[in-house]
Amino acid sequence: MGTGTFHSVPHIKKSRMGNKLFSVIMMILSFGGVIAQKTGGDDIFLVKPYLQYSTKNSIRILWETKIPTESEIRYGKAPVKGPKGIELDQISRIQGKRVFHELELKNLEEETNYFWKVTCKTPDGSSYESQLYTFKSSVKDSSAFMFALIGDAQRNKKTPWAWDSIATAVWKERPSFVINAGDLVDWGHNKEEWVNEFLGPGHKLMSRVPMYTVLGNHEGDADYYCQYMANPEPEYRYTFKYGNAAFFMVDSNRDLSEGSDQFNWLEQELAKSTSKWKIVVHHHPPYSSESDDHGKTFNGDISTMGHIQVRDLPKLYDKYGVDFCLFGHTHVYERTWPLKDNRINKREGTIYINSGGAGGILETFAPTRNWFTQELREGHHYCTFAAFDEDIVFKAI
Repeated sequence: MGTGTFHSVPHIKKSRMGNKLFSVIMMILSFGGVIAQKTGGDDIFLVKPYLQYSTKNSIRILWETKIPTESEIRYGKAPVKGPKGIELDQISRIQGKRVFHELELKNLEEETNYFWKVTCKTPDGSSYESQLYTFKSSVKDSSAFMFALIGDAQRNKKTPWAWDSIATAVWKERPSFVINAGDLVDWGHNKEEWVNEFLGPGHKLMSRVPMYTVLGNHEGDADYYCQYMANPEPEYRYTFKYGNAAFFMVDSNRDLSEGSDQFNWLEQELAKSTSKWKIVVHHHPPYSSESDDHGKTFNGDISTMGHIQVRDLPKLYDKYGVDFCLFGHTHVYERTWPLKDNRINKREGTIYINSGGAGGILETFAPTRNWFTQELREGHHYCTFAAFDEDIVFKAI
């Protein structure tokens, strides 16, 4: 990755969300182009081990080998410095030989650092080890945490280095976890894109930090998504909690009209949530100022200012006090004012954040400003949310 230079916007804007405080810091980071290097030919791993779906007491680890192997993970808590050093005193095994490997480590201690490594044995008796990795189990409800938001990591020919550079930059932030708002790859039925264009460049980040994903339209509902991303059944939609925040992960490629199965599921999940912060993630934008996805704004069309597939969702966000709606799809950065009942409401509104700059070919904005827009930028980027109690500090970088 090239050298990055940070420039802070000269003010911090704060807005009240009920009794919660939301702080915003805008930053610009210049990326240099980097192409990920392939591993050596004697490496048994087609996809090196990486983390998925962490809870306070469990985490899922996935990898793929070039030939069928028997596999195990040895892991242990990070020790206090002493004469014994690291002890990988716990073992979890997969029965039988296979190329796709997925193990869930259970009975972890909450908010605890662990070391781990994978060992694979081939039919001829050879043994291969991964490098030594780390992870931290999910934090206590009262603890501070930080997560990163990315979207549209799909490779493009103009800036093919983008996802590698974004993954490197996000890893340097040391987030607790990453939210990926979809379009992980450009075409989900192409295995090479998963292996070499997404998981390869992303390994530096994903081997240390769990990633929670939703489906984009470019995944094409392909089987590879469910093989490489380990989400709870039925995988296309799920919820999870982290600290004092609840996340509602939605598939906006499926029917989300009022009364649909997924709409009703989302309403039920929002209604029963008691978390301090409620955050919904899906791929398509309810509000967008992008120039031509919702009308050819430079050629005489009036923009619809959002995607028809998620048109009915804001009424749920208004009703149940959703704090943030996060999405991608359009390859820009945009943040709205807090919105409720389709108008600005700084005390009770939902903030909509479009983060679609992790890799796809960049897009631009309509020639005139929309009423809901507070900030917008063109360029590859990621976002971070640092949360504690009733405060969230947000950065777009």
